[in-house]
Amino acid sequence: MRARTAPRTEDTSRQPRLRSREAWGGRLALLAFLTGCGAKAPATDQQSPPPNEPASTPDTTEQGAAKPEATPDPSKTPPPAAPPAVKLASLITGKGKLAQRSSRCGECHERIFEEWSAATKSGSGHANAWENPVFQAALRRAPEPASCTSCHAPLAVFDQREELVAEGVNCESCHRIEGLTVKDGKHVPTWDWESNRRYGNICDAKDHYFHKVSCKPVYAEGSYCAQCHALQVPGADGRPIDFYATYAGWKQEDVGMECQECHMVGEPGEVAVGERTHPSVAGHAFLGIKRAFR
Repeated sequence: MRARTAPRTEDTSRQPRLRSREAWGGRLALLAFLTGCGAKAPATDQQSPPPNEPASTPDTTEQGAAKPEATPDPSKTPPPAAPPAVKLASLITGKGKLAQRSSRCGECHERIFEEWSAATKSGSGHANAWENPVFQAALRRAPEPASCTSCHAPLAVFDQREELVAEGVNCESCHRIEGLTVKDGKHVPTWDWESNRRYGNICDAKDHYFHKVSCKPVYAEGSYCAQCHALQVPGADGRPIDFYATYAGWKQEDVGMECQECHMVGEPGEVAVGERTHPSVAGHAFLGIKRAFR
């Protein structure tokens, strides 16, 4: 009888070591593949452009040739910087203290001051003549800013106080003018700073302890407004052109009324506090486009 042999068992003592070697070998192969071991990694598929974005066009420019410059987008070009603001102090040439603040005039001429003053709802364009933002923007680009003061800050050549000059066309800017002279088509004012006299178109007014008064009919005539409302500047060919042609347009239309009859409508009232009621005291709100005529 054949002897029965023991079943053959497999030696498993070496399997873990073999498997460990196989595992490390696989890892090294994977690492070599990923790093390329000095070789280039295989190219990947190019990503498709996002939705609503055009695909990039391949650069067909020859090697070494300069690429054409891109055309700038006007919508992305920043606007040029605005010129600096013109300081009023730099335009003042007056050396004395000849004029009165309009608020001082308002102590007696209350209603007139309130109509003129920029601090009230009916404040006039004359009170804002210097501070008007449209004018200030134009002044920054003016080749000769000093030439603008004769109408927007008339006292700049007479008084050295900036806060007074900044009042624009104030009481003294109008009522210190004794008359007008026409020279080369321009209406040039004659100023009176010697007699402490104020001028207007009320001819029955009496002198006051604070100042004297005098009647000048030109204050009720459209030509008085032509000092500033008839401005001409040299054109490209050197000939004068109308820049501010309000007065010229008024004359051309021949409306049969003076400027003051529309823009300074008179009403009964006191010229000064405590004085008798006058049948027609001119309004000083200087009504125009932005405020309806009365």
